[in-house]
Parts: sequence; structure tokens; C-alpha cells
Amino acid sequence: MNDSNQLLQTNASGRSEAAFTEIVNWCLKLVHSVALRQINGNCHLAQDITQTVFADLARKATTLFADT
Repeated sequence: MNDSNQLLQTNASGRSEAAFTEIVNWCLKLVHSVALRQINGNCHLAQDITQTVFADLARKATTLFADT
């Protein structure tokens, strides 16, 4: 299992704030840059999308590994 999966499982199983922070730090630039490209450079909208992605991850973390 790679580090990102371990972080996700740690976050999902114990609601680890440290694991979630590490996930955000690891993925933030990637998520933001993808959002920025998808909406043709609107920086404010890309920030909103990025925030929504991580809010959804936090809310749905326990369901990511429900079958494992």
C-alpha cells in the first residue's frame, strides 16, 4: 500500500487531523491546478472548487474504505 492510501485509511479510520492535513498538503497544488485548467483560469472559482474537494473528502472519508 502506498503512502497516500495509508494516509487516507488513517484519516478514515480514526478521523486523524494530522493525516488529513498531510493529505491536503500533499494534494493541494495538484487539485487547484486541475480545477484552474478545467474552468479556464478563473482563480476564485478554482479556489472554491478546491475547497469543496477537500470538504467532500473530509465528509466522505469513512466511506472510501468501507469494503476493505
